[in-house]
Amino acid sequence: MSTDELSNPVNSPPLRSPESPGAESPTDQPAGPRCGLCGRPVPTDERWVALVPDSSVIHPDDASQDGHRRATSCGSAHLEILIDRARRGWISEQLWFGRLRRASTESNMADATVLQVGIQARLSPENLYRALAWNSRQDNPDTTLPGGHRLPD
Repeated sequence: MSTDELSNPVNSPPLRSPESPGAESPTDQPAGPRCGLCGRPVPTDERWVALVPDSSVIHPDDASQDGHRRATSCGSAHLEILIDRARRGWISEQLWFGRLRRASTESNMADATVLQVGIQARLSPENLYRALAWNSRQDNPDTTLPGGHRLPD
């Protein structure tokens, strides 16, 4: 990505919060966003921001906002590294499983099968299978969707 495609808007939200592991306590750190790579506080006039791919991001009710988040950095070089890391970390099956979880909570899904929930989530049968397989390989896989649907073993 070229620096021409990157933006430098004001008032962007921080990528890290004071509760993040390794962060200083809220009283020790300056207010405002920090660089997502080096952690340096970033003044408004030096801030670089981009939407980066993130397969773990599922918006509660707007599928068009799934799969990306803002990344803030102290300069174009750090932002390019953050974008590259985000691209390499993308897992489609994680996104699909998140969409399955969200669809399971819709009111019309109360008595649905997992396949029907997958259809509601707009997953193909193959992508549903891959999402379920991805979940089963996790250290602590979900056994039930948030809507109460029992997942196959």
